Amino acid sequence: TRCLVVGTDCSGFEAPIQALDNIGIVYQHAFSSDTDADCRKTISANFNPTQIYNDVRTRNNDSAPDVDVYMAGFPCQPFSTARKGEGFQDTQGRGSIFWNILDYIKKKKPRVFILENVRGLMEIQDGKLYATIMRLLNGLKIYNIYDDILNTIDHGIPQNRERWYCV
Repeated sequence: TRCLVVGTDCSGFEAPIQALDNIGIVYQHAFSSDTDADCRKTISANFNPTQIYNDVRTRNNDSAPDVDVYMAGFPCQPFSTARKGEGFQDTQGRGSIFWNILDYIKKKKPRVFILENVRGLMEIQDGKLYATIMRLLNGLKIYNIYDDILNTIDHGIPQNRERWYCV
């Protein structure tokens, strides 16, 4: 039997992988990426990705591994209503990471992708960034795209944390 092949980008300390472990899904963790060296050490110490990339922005997606499920929680600070709301034009370059994630999805066409970000993504800049993201994802014409705001408190986690999810 073939197991599920999973890739993660910008997933911090691998909450998606921990979730798969918690529900007993058999998987191969093909890759992970994080710009923070300490985060990469933590990932290596607690999980077993075949490869850890230093930065999704410099990865060659043509040669990156194919996966069944791709999960990415691209940086939320540029899309937060609690911040400047710079979006793709974030002065620290974090907002542009979405383009690298989109490039991976376009080139590798995982069977499923899951994107996560803050609720503000739908609201900042009068919803224009959200509309752009959805137009680009729907424009791939190979996925049925669903998105919604979910709150962790509604799913058994004792934290009131609203997040945008796109599957």
